[in-house]
Amino acid sequence: MTALYSTPVTSGGPARLCPQTHEGATPRHSIAHAIESKAQSLANDMICPVTCADGLPIDSRTLLALLACCYACQTYRSEDVAAAVRRDVAFRVRCLGASPDTRTIRRFRRKNRAALHQCLVAGLRVLAEKKLEAGLVHKICETSLEDEARRRIIMALFMDSMELDRDQTTDIPTEMSYLFAKGIARGH
Repeated sequence: MTALYSTPVTSGGPARLCPQTHEGATPRHSIAHAIESKAQSLANDMICPVTCADGLPIDSRTLLALLACCYACQTYRSEDVAAAVRRDVAFRVRCLGASPDTRTIRRFRRKNRAALHQCLVAGLRVLAEKKLEAGLVHKICETSLEDEARRRIIMALFMDSMELDRDQTTDIPTEMSYLFAKGIARGH
């Protein structure tokens, strides 16, 4: 396994998404290993490929694993994932230089939601097993893992929608108040 998830950017600055050994390889029982193994085991017809904005094809299984790992480690914004990809040389090498932008990541998530859900459940299972070993929980509930995976995907959708709303909002209140002050009827 290669270290794909080494230097993502979160809102608070650079952070590590998934634990790695000092050689840069992911531990056998890590979140990244579980997610990447699940991504590799999925049937081809379950994953819908996408191309980057620059037209380069991207390795869908690699992007699927990266996105699931980000969500497992609570990095939800597509902008943060895209920044992580730009900084991660190993990811770009595996994708032959392709670097997905935020729109590509959103499109990929939309087209591959079921596959993303399965990979995310695999990563969350590793987190739950670690909690079980530490004595923080008494058993692992598959239904709870499924629900948590859905919740995290919805959180990513929500975070991106907030970004899109912010980007598309223009400062109209002064124009509207001018129209009302002049007594001009509103027209749409």
